Amino acid sequence: WEQVTGKAIAGIEAGKSLETLPVAVVKWKEWKSGYPATRVLLRNTGFDRDYDADPYENYEQIGEKTVVYGVEVGGRGKAYTLGAIKRETADDSVLMDAVGGVKIRLSYSRGEVVVDNLKLKEKVVPTRLFWFAWKAFHPETEIYE
Repeated sequence: WEQVTGKAIAGIEAGKSLETLPVAVVKWKEWKSGYPATRVLLRNTGFDRDYDADPYENYEQIGEKTVVYGVEVGGRGKAYTLGAIKRETADDSVLMDAVGGVKIRLSYSRGEVVVDNLKLKEKVVPTRLFWFAWKAFHPETEIYE
């Protein structure tokens, strides 16, 4: 399975696609408050590893590793940084834009980015990933600035 596209590239499932699900990035305390029955894995895995240490020190701070929310509509892609999303949605919580000529409405609340295709009146699930990965799979992508 390809991580970025969710498509099977080999084996008996080749050609099939996984369902894309939305993601919310929130603090654990906030998540636990909203979903108190959530279960997590313990850190006591039986392996000698310091789970408090970041194995990818400064990994996200390097330019190409800026986190973006990629939106694909009609085979065209556009990337939005969280900074741009927060800036543009600060007043009324909505960013109006177009991807490949199709009007979209992007909103941000409680760590979740929601995108609506206004032409088809349907949700578009954005993909949260590093810029370099989005660009690799969407070389003709636009960037919202």
